[in-house]
Amino acid sequence: MRRIIGQQAGLVLTQVAHAHAAELACMSGVLDEAVGVVEAVQEDLLRGVRNPATGRRGMTAELVLRAMVIKQLNGFSYEELASHLVDSTTYRSFCRIGFVDTVPSAKTLQRNIKKVRPETLEVVNRLLMGVAQRRAMERGAKMRGDCTVTESNIHQPTDSSLLDDCVRVLTRLMHRATEIVSLAFSDHTKRARRRSIAIQYAARKAARVPLYKDLIKVTKRTLRAAERAATALDAGGADPIEVAHAMYLATEIRHYAELTRRVLAQAERRVVRGESVPASEKVVSIFEPHTDIISQGQPRYLLRSQALSVVHGIGADH
Repeated sequence: MRRIIGQQAGLVLTQVAHAHAAELACMSGVLDEAVGVVEAVQEDLLRGVRNPATGRRGMTAELVLRAMVIKQLNGFSYEELASHLVDSTTYRSFCRIGFVDTVPSAKTLQRNIKKVRPETLEVVNRLLMGVAQRRAMERGAKMRGDCTVTESNIHQPTDSSLLDDCVRVLTRLMHRATEIVSLAFSDHTKRARRRSIAIQYAARKAARVPLYKDLIKVTKRTLRAAERAATALDAGGADPIEVAHAMYLATEIRHYAELTRRVLAQAERRVVRGESVPASEKVVSIFEPHTDIISQGQPRYLLRSQALSVVHGIGADH
């Protein structure tokens, strides 16, 4: 008979019949078998603590490790991780969070997970690989480097736009440097922008080459002026605040000057000499110099970051 109101919920959580729950259960068994992984995380959590026997209990090392696995497995933010740990019976069971236990907040999860060092993650991965070898799941003869990527917020990295960026940024820094030292230089930002726009709308490749050559010449002039400005800034200013500001500006100018040299080299090789520049040698942004080109259908410009993926690999295979 259909009831209007359900009975009181039981106190015992039932096992979820789902493929992902079965995967997590297998992964949980692998973590239990990998002796030493929890102890390795515990050492990081206690680093810098004068007396570990006193104070609040805090998150256990096991909870930190398992929450980190859940976060990396699904690509959750810390806010999402906290929400899923509260809401999901499967994730609570995997992390060994009891029925009446309080789930850590997003800030607490972030503070504790961030304490785990990359060296510790390497130890964890090695211990997990040992479990895989004992189970005959993996020989461990080859290493697969998995990573996650985040799309980089940059404009389309054409050679002309990169040269225009170099001229604009170096000129802006030199204008700031004139507040400390006396400098004489020509502002070529408008000329560089006109050449960049003309290259963008040029109908034929033959029409773009002379425009590129002029843009390269303007960029080289700006680079030489920036190098002179950095040398002048090394002398500092009249008071300690100006000296510190001068050191900062000189460092910034030299940073962008080095990127400008690389952009000039790749533009001359590709446009003037007609060479093919390997993707590994290209600069696609002077503001995000660590951006890589990753082909996923259409070329995308992404920032790489290491990920903890060995646990996921073992769980997915079995």
